[in-house]
Amino acid sequence: MLSKIVEFMGILALFCGLCFGRMDSLAASVAQSPGQALEVLLGMAGSICFWSGMMEVMEESGLAEWLGRLLRAPIGWIYGHLGGDRQAVALLARNMAGNLLGLGSAATPAGLEGAARLQTLWEQGRIGRRPLCLLAVVNTVSIQLIPTTVAAGRKALGAAAPYDILLPVWCASVCSLLAALLAARVLLEEEAR
Repeated sequence: MLSKIVEFMGILALFCGLCFGRMDSLAASVAQSPGQALEVLLGMAGSICFWSGMMEVMEESGLAEWLGRLLRAPIGWIYGHLGGDRQAVALLARNMAGNLLGLGSAATPAGLEGAARLQTLWEQGRIGRRPLCLLAVVNTVSIQLIPTTVAAGRKALGAAAPYDILLPVWCASVCSLLAALLAARVLLEEEAR
C-alpha cells in the first residue's frame, strides 16, 4: 500500500512539473533528495545505535529490573493482572522505558519479547487477552518524555534547538495515550460481553 502511495506522489509530482513548467526544479529536487535522505538517516542511525546499546546496558546492569519495580504501579494500572510474572513486568518496563525516552526502534525488541511472554501467559491461562491488546495500543501511542529520535532527526535537518518541541510532544503523548486506553477499555469490555 505504501509503495502505491509513493508511486502516486511521484506521478503527481511529474504531472505538476510538466503542467506548470517546473521540470528544472523537479529535476534539481530529485538530484538533491538522496543526499539529504542519507544525511538524515546517518544522524538518526547514530542515535538509535547509541540508545539500543544503552538498553542492553540497562538489562545487563540490572537497571531494567530496578525500573520494573519502579514502573510496577503504572504497568499494573495499564495492563492489570499479569499472573505475578516478573519476566513479563521486566520486559514491559524495558519497553515502556524505551518509549518514554523516545527511542522507538530501540524499544521494539523488549516490546516483541514482552508480547511473546504475554502470549505464553495467555496460552497457559494465567492472563486474558486484554494485556496483549493493551501492549499494542500503548506501543502504537508511544508516550514520550524525551523524544530523542525526533530530536535527532531535527538536529540532522539543522534545527537550532531540536528539543524545543517538548511541551507539544508531552501534550500530544498524554492525550493520545488517555484516548487510546479509554477506547481500548470500552472496546475490550464490549468484546467480553
